[in-house]
Amino acid sequence: MQKHIFILLSFVVLFFTACDKVEDVPTTVNIAITSPIENQEFNLGDTIKVFATVTSNKNVNAYRVVFKKTAGGQVKFNSRIVNSTSFTIENFWVNDLATGGNMQLDIVADMQPTGGDPITKTVYFNCK
Repeated sequence: MQKHIFILLSFVVLFFTACDKVEDVPTTVNIAITSPIENQEFNLGDTIKVFATVTSNKNVNAYRVVFKKTAGGQVKFNSRIVNSTSFTIENFWVNDLATGGNMQLDIVADMQPTGGDPITKTVYFNCK
C-alpha cells in the first residue's frame, strides 16, 4: 500500500512541477530606411527610390509602402505578403506632383494575426 501512495505522490509532484508557465516574448521589429533620407528634396519627374530592411524576432506577415502628402491624401500604396523575420524592400515612385509639397513615406510591418499592432517607420521628404 505504501508503494502505491509513494507512486501516486510522485506523479502528483511531477505533474505540478513539470508545467512551467511559458512567458510570451514581446515582439520587436526594426525597420531601417536607407533611401530616401530625411528631408531629401526631389524635383518634378525625379524617381524616388525606396530601400529598407526589416528584421523581427517574430514572423512579419506583410508590409506596406505608402507615399502620401503630409497635409493629407495618399499618393501611392503598395503591399506584399512576406511571412518572414528578415527581408529587404525595394520600391520607387516618380514624383508627378506638379504642385509639389511635403511628403512622407511610411513603411508598415503587419504582424501575424495574433502578433499585435502594425509597426510603422516614417521618413519625411519634399517634392518641388
